[in-house]
Amino acid sequence: MKLRKLGFEEGCVYEVIITTLNENGTLNAAPMGVSLEEKDFLIVRPYITTRTYHNLARTGEATVNITDDISLFYISIFEKEKVKELLSIRAKRVSAPILAKSKAYIECIVEGRPVICNGRAKVTLKAVNCGVLDQSFRPMCRAPNLILESIIHFTRIESLIKRGEVEKALRLLEIIAFYRDIVGRVCSGTRYEEMMNRVYDEAHHIIKEKF
Repeated sequence: MKLRKLGFEEGCVYEVIITTLNENGTLNAAPMGVSLEEKDFLIVRPYITTRTYHNLARTGEATVNITDDISLFYISIFEKEKVKELLSIRAKRVSAPILAKSKAYIECIVEGRPVICNGRAKVTLKAVNCGVLDQSFRPMCRAPNLILESIIHFTRIESLIKRGEVEKALRLLEIIAFYRDIVGRVCSGTRYEEMMNRVYDEAHHIIKEKF
């Protein structure tokens, strides 16, 4: 089972919703970042105080739901009481249900023992089954949107300097630098990081050249 066919690339962190089963059999859903490790494995790093971690440790099973529906992320954090109302589909190989509104899913089992460090656990998930519910899906990564925002900010910097609005230009450079740090974390060593570094370097060069 090659997760690259689902759009996953090594070096990138993808934002997904992980579903697990609580002790009482109810659904638990939590937004988390996962990264590809080899062709059949995903890495997730939940805090050890979370219900997701305890469910993973107890059942050894989870479903990774791929979606771009931001309302699902919102509900699972800010309206937890509504999680039990989310429509779900029975998974084939694991106990953790599939969210009906997800566009694709990966059924997983925990591989090996979690490695705990600084309050978080590095958990290796082995994909045992996957499926596509909507052909328009792609794993959601923060990098492309951050790069787009940075490019938009970049196009404004020179104009702001020419109008004497230096503080605004410097503020945009700070924002680009902040985004660059995030992209460096979630897409280290990838084309995304390369593009983000170029945007920052060019923005920094314009400001340095003017002063």
